[in-house]
Amino acid sequence: MKNFRYLAIMLLSILTIVSCQDNSAEEINDFNYITIDAFEKGLVVNEGTTLDTEFKVYTSKKMGADTTINLDVTTSMSSDTYSVPVSVVIPKGSNEVTIPLSLIDDASGLNRMGETMTIAINGPEDYFTGNSKVDVSISVLCPSDLAGSWTYSDGNGKTVAITQSSAGNYSVQGDNAFGSNYYYDISDACGNITITGGRLEDFGIPVSGSGTVSADKQTITLTYTVDGYFADRTMTLVKN
Repeated sequence: MKNFRYLAIMLLSILTIVSCQDNSAEEINDFNYITIDAFEKGLVVNEGTTLDTEFKVYTSKKMGADTTINLDVTTSMSSDTYSVPVSVVIPKGSNEVTIPLSLIDDASGLNRMGETMTIAINGPEDYFTGNSKVDVSISVLCPSDLAGSWTYSDGNGKTVAITQSSAGNYSVQGDNAFGSNYYYDISDACGNITITGGRLEDFGIPVSGSGTVSADKQTITLTYTVDGYFADRTMTLVKN
């Protein structure tokens, strides 16, 4: 009799477990969710051009009818520098849709120091979206061509050579303060100049500074610091 009782309890336990498993499977099958497909999140736009790309949105099930998906875009970019739809439609019988994204470096220009954009899914109703969003970083690639002969329009007014060491990186033959040609190094990122080092550092004298290149690429304006000698010295190079 005891054995029969134990057998009955075991059978009841097994049936309960199977029942729970079946319910869990049904819940998983009935679970509706929507997500953004992973795509390149670091986008580079060539200066003065438009970059066209795209990404996909997927649902866990094929739609029984045409279904609208709303997109929320968060960015500080001006509206004329990007294009992305505010909504798209997943067709009946499909579980995906392609969303176009254009980034435009036109007259208004993208920020040369970088831009960001967040694209998030909103809806449809009864679909779990969770953290379905992407954070996109956007940068502009600008051609840099500063190599050549330049003359200081201030200071000692000497003529110097700028030579290219690698893409966007240069060595300037000398400054407008010292008589000797103690070169300094610069990098050019879309017309924004950073002084990155130089010959004086070999003597334990740090150098630093920044500057800009004019729109016509004919003038470089710098502020130059040589520790222990001068700080934020203005130096203006004009192309020969």
